[in-house]
Amino acid sequence: MRRKLFNILIFLIPLVILLATAWTIRQPMLRQMGYRWDTYSFEEWTLRVLRGGLLNIYAPVDENAGQGMLVNHPPLGVALLSIGMRTWAGDPGDLPPDTHAVDLNPDYIQALKLPIMLVDLVLAGVGYTYAYAVTRRWRGLWATLTGVALAFNPALLIDSAWWGQTDSLLALFLALTVIALRFRRHTLAWVLYALAVLVKFQAAPLFPLLLVLTWRRDGVRGVMRGLIAAGVTALLVLSPFALTTGIDTVLRPYLGTVGQYPFVTIKAHNLWYWLLASSHNLTGDWFTMPFDHQTQAGVGIYVGFLSARMIGFMLLGVAVLVISVRAWRRRDAADEFLLAAALYTAFFMLSTQMQVRYLYPALVLLIFACVTRPQVILVAALMSVTVVYNILLLASHDFPFWQSLYDALSPIPEYIYALVNVVLMGVVFALLWLRRPFTRNT
Repeated sequence: MRRKLFNILIFLIPLVILLATAWTIRQPMLRQMGYRWDTYSFEEWTLRVLRGGLLNIYAPVDENAGQGMLVNHPPLGVALLSIGMRTWAGDPGDLPPDTHAVDLNPDYIQALKLPIMLVDLVLAGVGYTYAYAVTRRWRGLWATLTGVALAFNPALLIDSAWWGQTDSLLALFLALTVIALRFRRHTLAWVLYALAVLVKFQAAPLFPLLLVLTWRRDGVRGVMRGLIAAGVTALLVLSPFALTTGIDTVLRPYLGTVGQYPFVTIKAHNLWYWLLASSHNLTGDWFTMPFDHQTQAGVGIYVGFLSARMIGFMLLGVAVLVISVRAWRRRDAADEFLLAAALYTAFFMLSTQMQVRYLYPALVLLIFACVTRPQVILVAALMSVTVVYNILLLASHDFPFWQSLYDALSPIPEYIYALVNVVLMGVVFALLWLRRPFTRNT
């Protein structure tokens, strides 16, 4: 009994200290605006929830009449943001034209960010617990290091606690999905994946891995069970919204946002940025980037008759095929997180229309992969640097730490960061195909 109590304390004490410290360092950022335009959109969406109810968030609005931006996120992320506004701030009432509550009172910024901060802590706790569960040697050390990497990594902090994005909620469900795969809970993995899709459409890249590993380990019946479980989960969540405002509006985040910003890159330091940096000015505003295909606004990037968008799809298809073959051939290898990280790295690096934050899930998954694949630590560390600088190109610097970090990283040309990301993608893919297995930490 005493031994069991001692083990529980050994597990809990570092975790409590870790989470308390993580909470403390986020506090000064909560009342400041890290990225104005997303904060405006989130405020508009959450106030719409307060005034019309959550089920009406997809109701049509006239953006030109000052009614705010259409909701283009799936419902779970919007619901999370609304909890903060309802619990800690409330409806600010009538506002002057062209004015936002977040401009008048930092309490509203804090209300939007608090739920995201709590998800940050949950993600760090999940990483800590996962590392503690799967390691045999130095499990307390590995658990602490994993929790620290998730809780204090500037590349993750700037996305959630500073910018105020909901990527941490997406990453949480992605990580839980891969953990379920790791422990052969395939039906549960599909349910968790459905929840990830209900947070953001950027959950899509994980689908091939989920499908291949479920099929390889659990057969066609396992895939059918998973598809049914995921379908029921999505149906239960989306049906009330569809019955309220119509199925077409509910599917808008999935069908209406692809191609919304038809640029080769939206300042994202990926393969396209590196290839075009010498021939195009990519250091300007994101909306001045070259198009990835023929649009009404101008001619895009083409190689022969193939547009950059089509080439991106083709390259990503090849990468997905390579990863899928690797997963099929070594179905029992405990490297699900590395496979998932490879998918998200390829998605960011090879696709067009990528935004600066879209490497965030790959970094989270790489940190989890470090637990059983210590060789990935250097890759995750270097990616942390490229991710935080990429986000700093758009995020506000009105905080001493972010300004200092930007000053330290900005002397290096941007195309160098893109080149580093290209190399890191190559390393991740090379690690997947090493003939000799990794040194296992489990």
